[in-house]
Amino acid sequence: MAKQNTTQEWINRIVLWTITTLEQAGVSNPDLHLVVSPGFTSGGSRKTKVLGQCYSPECAADGKTNHVFLNPRMNDNIVIIGAIIHEVIHAVIGIDKKHGAAFKSAMAICNLTGKATSTKLNEAGLEWAKKIITKYGDYPRPSFTGAAIKKQTTNLIKAQCPSCGYIIRLTNKWIEFAHPQCPSGNCDCDMIVG
Repeated sequence: MAKQNTTQEWINRIVLWTITTLEQAGVSNPDLHLVVSPGFTSGGSRKTKVLGQCYSPECAADGKTNHVFLNPRMNDNIVIIGAIIHEVIHAVIGIDKKHGAAFKSAMAICNLTGKATSTKLNEAGLEWAKKIITKYGDYPRPSFTGAAIKKQTTNLIKAQCPSCGYIIRLTNKWIEFAHPQCPSGNCDCDMIVG
């Protein structure tokens, strides 16, 4: 039976493996300070395809810590592991390297394949990830669905001129202040509200 973990322990195992694997291949960052946790990426919470995002130390209050946020909508163990590895590579080699040659080299070292901006685990990486999941269990955090989040509906009310068809939308506040008049100049009538 798999050992029960906190989300942070589960994440930290993947982070440590990635850093160690890169160090063994001669890729290291002695100044690395890193925090990896679930959280929304700059794409926000709705329908983003971004799986993770690594922020440079300049974004941290201490000026030296990379923050990695993993999209909390992810629910596939293999995808989550791949996203952690991908973002940790950014932190180790430096955000400024983007998805260039240094990133692609580190990707190969860490068993990632595919386009550098959209990586996934290669066969060796999949085998390793399956062993980790068997030993430590599934990612111990339910994914965020956002199902209960209601999209903000418009608070604007339609007003239309019955003569020329001019349409404007305004709030109740302005309707209560003064009934809208057609501004077109060709009509001199009250607009129909609602």
